[in-house]
Amino acid sequence: MLWQKETAHQSSLYIDLCQSLPNHSKRVDEMYEKVQASLETNKVFYVKSDEVAEEYWRRGNKKYGEKNWTEALENWNLSLCFAQKQSIFLGLAYGNRSSYFLTMKMFKNCLIDIELAIKNHYPPKMLAGLNKLKNKCVQSMRTEKDQSDSLHTHLDFEANANFSSLACMVEILYNSEYGRHIVATDDIEVGKTVMVEQSYLGESVREKYKTCIICLRTRRNLKPCLQCTKAMFCLDCEKSDLHRADCNFHLGPFATFLDTSLVRSIWMAKNAFQNVNQLITIIEKMLANQPLPPLSERQSKYQSFFNLCTNQNSEIKAQMIYLMHQKILKQPSMPTFFKTKGQKRFLMHLIYHHMMIIRNTTQTIRCRSIEGKQYIKSHQLSITASYFNHSCVPNVCIIHANGFINCVTIRPIRRNEQLFVTYIDNIDEMFPGKEDRQKVLQTRYNFQCDCALCTMNVASISMKQLQVDADYKFIQSMFNTDSLAKGLYNRQQIELMKDKCCSFLTKNGWCVWSAETRHIAKVFCHLIRRLTLKFN
Repeated sequence: MLWQKETAHQSSLYIDLCQSLPNHSKRVDEMYEKVQASLETNKVFYVKSDEVAEEYWRRGNKKYGEKNWTEALENWNLSLCFAQKQSIFLGLAYGNRSSYFLTMKMFKNCLIDIELAIKNHYPPKMLAGLNKLKNKCVQSMRTEKDQSDSLHTHLDFEANANFSSLACMVEILYNSEYGRHIVATDDIEVGKTVMVEQSYLGESVREKYKTCIICLRTRRNLKPCLQCTKAMFCLDCEKSDLHRADCNFHLGPFATFLDTSLVRSIWMAKNAFQNVNQLITIIEKMLANQPLPPLSERQSKYQSFFNLCTNQNSEIKAQMIYLMHQKILKQPSMPTFFKTKGQKRFLMHLIYHHMMIIRNTTQTIRCRSIEGKQYIKSHQLSITASYFNHSCVPNVCIIHANGFINCVTIRPIRRNEQLFVTYIDNIDEMFPGKEDRQKVLQTRYNFQCDCALCTMNVASISMKQLQVDADYKFIQSMFNTDSLAKGLYNRQQIELMKDKCCSFLTKNGWCVWSAETRHIAKVFCHLIRRLTLKFN
């Protein structure tokens, strides 16, 4: 049904994907209106309020006094989000947040927040204290290294000439067996970063009030949305119009984490082209595998996103397409972009296409709390990272940090060898039998795995000779997952354990996938994630 037209004529309309809902559409409309009415009734919990802003400001002060820097930052950001226009709490929250950045030795960020505080009604009687903080920051800049940009990671090699997010040591190939896949052009050692790419789409869940809603970067000089209480922007993204697509966007019980990404992806398609006819022309050329005219950088990136849709078997319920179609057409500027009946039919198919991409390609990032429970941190979609194929015995791990997706080698990789990630964390532990693994991969991703583990049809082989390896014994004696989650290791200890893991995997990574190799690779991933997220 996807991208089918009513007739074979070029000017024919695309079929109505919701034609099976003549009666059901009315019920969906009624349910949707009830949801909106309910949200309007409870709007008091989400509107700007100086009373709420003051409460969060005071909580932030308390947490800062307890040296709980992270929660202090989050509460001051919440104060900014709830503060009304011209509110004194805008200045107070910016001013107090500058002290957080000074504590973190992020001196440039500290000075920016001081200026934001002054521009946003900071109390004149308190300016002496703010100036004292500014002088302390300037003095510290002369003797200490500024950490404001320290969270950004880099490739360990020069960039690929055709794909700047990839290292020159790898290339993207295509064949009928593997589709798009990534292959090493030379031998690559363990622990090398071979991809650093900013997320194309993403949504922060756990750290919404510490993260830019557009680029997902953290520990920045975030400014609040002036209309809603759920969004903050870094200075690089504050002029972006993407948040207009999901500002006050609600679907109530219909909502999933994919909905805002879908709305934003349609908005990005609209922004990439001058008008809807240009968008339709380019997409129809892509679908027909015809040569494309020169594309801008934004159009080329959207082309790569559109081409991620390889699984045509995904079933999307017609009522969901209808609901999202109605909702998107109510977004600002959308009715003037998709005007005619034919253009609105095209939008239905575009929604279906985007839904399949987002459903099959978005990665859900889960983290462990101090209590040991798992929680969803964010959802992110990367274009280039989607080219890595799956293996139950991966040689690359994916790290999500600061709005970027990094790929780091966890086993030695030979020239012409394919690079693999795992699509499901701990898949060999969760689904030890081949049949169980194949079933979940077939259901979720529509393919069968033929990796070494699935070919052997065993959970993994225990190799006792590896258990007496000095590096293995060191890791076993020192590493503890709970201790890592609770922050009980300092950077020096983590670096030491990481080096021991790297040494073990370099010596034994060529071997058959054993329980010991799997364990050390898993520890290695934990350690480099911690280094990337916390200590950079």
